[in-house]
Amino acid sequence: MPIKPSISRLRANLKRHMDELDVGWVKLAGNAGLKPSAVRDIFRGKSDEPGVFRVYALAKYLGCTVEELIGDSKGGDTHINNLILLKKIAKGLDEVYREAGLQLKADQMIEIAVPLYEQAQRAVDQATSVDAIIEGQMQEVSERLAELQAAQLRPPPIAAR
Repeated sequence: MPIKPSISRLRANLKRHMDELDVGWVKLAGNAGLKPSAVRDIFRGKSDEPGVFRVYALAKYLGCTVEELIGDSKGGDTHINNLILLKKIAKGLDEVYREAGLQLKADQMIEIAVPLYEQAQRAVDQATSVDAIIEGQMQEVSERLAELQAAQLRPPPIAAR
């Protein structure tokens, strides 16, 4: 089953790990249980879609994850992943507030989003589903907004005379 990572990112990550272990591509291939041509083809651009089992074998020998090699998780484009995470949180907050008939200003968005982002980032670090975390967070925000709106609609208590 082929995987389609950014091949240049895969090459760069492979090279970095190989340099750390001080191994060449022939030794890497042998120790990962692959033919030398499999690794050589990745480096020479002949293999744009290495098989998932090849990438897994390389990652296992190098002591990293497949995600770190292809750059889709912690070892990869962290900056991009953080922006995606923030965008999901901001979109969720915007939807929750719109459903409540409210508009969220930028400074309010930041004040609410930062702790949610930190909580979601911890979930990423613990390999928990980010989407599930964000969905739960938005449910909590929605419930809190409903409570606040209900409190505003109640008549003030009558002061004792």
